[in-house]
Amino acid sequence: MSSHLPAPGFEPNFFSDYSVILDHSVADVFTVVGTSAGHKRVTRLSTMCSGFELLHNDTIAISQASSLKDVSVRTASSAENEETSMRVLPRQFFVLQETAPVLFGLLKVQVTLAGTLTWDEEFKITLYESKPKSGLEILVWKLRVFERLEEKRTKVTETVRGKCPVWLRGIVQRQTRSGHM
Repeated sequence: MSSHLPAPGFEPNFFSDYSVILDHSVADVFTVVGTSAGHKRVTRLSTMCSGFELLHNDTIAISQASSLKDVSVRTASSAENEETSMRVLPRQFFVLQETAPVLFGLLKVQVTLAGTLTWDEEFKITLYESKPKSGLEILVWKLRVFERLEEKRTKVTETVRGKCPVWLRGIVQRQTRSGHM
């Protein structure tokens, strides 16, 4: 059985909650924003993104009673030989380079993040988790829930929980609040 941690898998010290309503069907929005099909395109929209690469993909398993809302699966074992009683979900690995302004924008620091995007097509939930490949410990757990309001209207609710060094918290919190979808 795959091991996973309770969400978000660490004690967070920065937070963000955000919702937006989009004039597109839940199927279209979920495919573009919630799966690997649109992950690169959506990520590259960020002004901080200076590089992005999709790596390998696999699957993870969670119990039938669990949801991506309840777990952290970035480091979970692959579900290659899981019991059929488990829910098996796709997971896409990626590497992202972000360039962040520090010292009032006088300096720019590049950070390379290793992450995963895991999604649940049935319940229209996506879980993004990342961690720097080296250097400062900035962990991000981002959950997106897609809700059909009408045929061509979708509400996307984003919940971000993260952990970073105390001295970076203000900068990271501001970036998190301004960097939705």
